[in-house]
Amino acid sequence: LTGYNYYETSNQIISLDKLISEEKLALGVLKDIKTQYQQYQLKVKTKDDRIKTIQDIQVKQLIVPTILKYLQNCQSPLNGLMKFNSVDIAGRNISLSGEAIDKVQTLAFIKDLSDTRAFLNLNPTYDSTDSVRCKYSLTTNYSGPVRGNEIALPITSKSSQATQAAQVVQMINNSSNSTANNPVTNNPVASNNTK
Repeated sequence: LTGYNYYETSNQIISLDKLISEEKLALGVLKDIKTQYQQYQLKVKTKDDRIKTIQDIQVKQLIVPTILKYLQNCQSPLNGLMKFNSVDIAGRNISLSGEAIDKVQTLAFIKDLSDTRAFLNLNPTYDSTDSVRCKYSLTTNYSGPVRGNEIALPITSKSSQATQAAQVVQMINNSSNSTANNPVTNNPVASNNTK
C-alpha cells in the first residue's frame, strides 16, 4: 500500500511539474506580448506627436491668411474709401496703419473689427487734421480661431490597433481559462494529506 501511494504521489508530482512548466511558457509568451504592446504604444505616441507638430505648423502658416481675411472683410464695405498702408503680423500681434476718406469711415472699420470678437485690445490712433483724409494706426491681438487642415490617418493603423488589442485580450482570456482549468487548484496530493 505504501508503494502504491508513493507511485501515485510521484505521478501526481510529475504531472504538476509539467503543468507548472506549461504555465511558465505561457507567462513568457504574455511577457513578449506585453513588450510588443508597449512598443506599439510608443509608435502610436510618436505618430500622434508628429501629427500635432504638423498641425502646429499648419496653424502658424494659416494664421497670417486668416488675419488678412478678417481685415479685408471689414474693409470691403468701405472699399475705395479707405486703404491699408502697412500691415505687420508677428504671431498673433498686429500693427496696422492706413488712411480713409474721413474719420467716420475709420471708426466704422474699427467697429467692424471689434464686432468680429476675434481681436482683443484694439488700440486705434487717428490723425484727422485734414478734413478730407484721416490717417490711422492701430495695434491689436488676434484671438480668433485658425482653421487647420484635417490629416487623414491610414485605415491600416486603426485596423492594426484593433487587431493587436484583440490578440492581447485573447491571450489573457486563454491564460485565465488555463488557470481556471488547472488541476493545481484541485491538488489531489493536498487532499490526500488532509485525509
